[in-house]
Amino acid sequence: MKKKRRPLQALDKKPSMVRRLVIIFAVILVAFFSVIMYTVYSAPKFQAILSYAKVPDAELAYYTRGRGEPIILITGFGMTMQDWDPIFLEQLSTNNKVIVFDYRAVGASSGDPTKVSQQQMVDDVTLLMDELQLDKAHILGWSLGSFVAQGVAEQYPDRVDQLILVATNPGGDQIIPAPEALSQKVQENLAGSWEEFYTPLMFHDPKNAKAYLERVKNAQMASEVPKTKGESTQAKVAHQFAFADVEREKKRYEGLSSIKAQTLLITGEDDQLTMPENAKRVEKRIPAADLHIIADSGHAVMFEKSEEVTGLIKDFLRD
Repeated sequence: MKKKRRPLQALDKKPSMVRRLVIIFAVILVAFFSVIMYTVYSAPKFQAILSYAKVPDAELAYYTRGRGEPIILITGFGMTMQDWDPIFLEQLSTNNKVIVFDYRAVGASSGDPTKVSQQQMVDDVTLLMDELQLDKAHILGWSLGSFVAQGVAEQYPDRVDQLILVATNPGGDQIIPAPEALSQKVQENLAGSWEEFYTPLMFHDPKNAKAYLERVKNAQMASEVPKTKGESTQAKVAHQFAFADVEREKKRYEGLSSIKAQTLLITGEDDQLTMPENAKRVEKRIPAADLHIIADSGHAVMFEKSEEVTGLIKDFLRD
């Protein structure tokens, strides 16, 4: 008895169904990997989430980024936490837990700007450490923040691991001031914004200043750095008065010789706001200090030469 042959159409049905399933699976697979690739390369790698440390008469706003040994960043004059360069933060956070905060009465922090003092600014750093349950941390201070960092290292030596001072000065009558015309310009523009007035003064190359502002703008839009209000004129005046006390400033200079922490000094060769000679004087006073002067950079040396500066910092913290 002869077997009946199946029509060709019937023979093609099963393979056709298999092909359809293969195509559907392939589409799902492509969609899945597209989502993965978007997440890795397009979505923000980091988003800043603000927390608040309760201290006497104020709350200090802060956020953390990265993992590893903690390093606290102390900001400069006229600046808030939103103004740190995202590239600098990203590079620094690859090896360390970076802690960024606003002074009391500045940015996202609360407090009375009329009651700001140099001692209070120093104490607030250690109070923030208490909130974060940190016995010790690396301390990095830039410009005005470096003066605060000096005070922390001198008065609370057991709480400072290693010290980094960027664009610093020795205090007292040992300070080599900025050119008179530039100092006058700053005084006349205390109400000026960070972006429009201060930033152009801090870079050696105007192109670098423009690129920095664009990076910060994009990072704020992506919530990589928080968007906060700028430092008020009242707070700027208070900070100036806090470091205008002649006797207090004299003590700051005298205290440099008692700093025990290993100290890295970094300054821009073309810094006109804090002349590089100031860092040389600080190096002579701190027993374990090492100075690096970075070419083709201004006051914002760690933003203008981010890769070089973070390389120095990482090597220093590894030692």
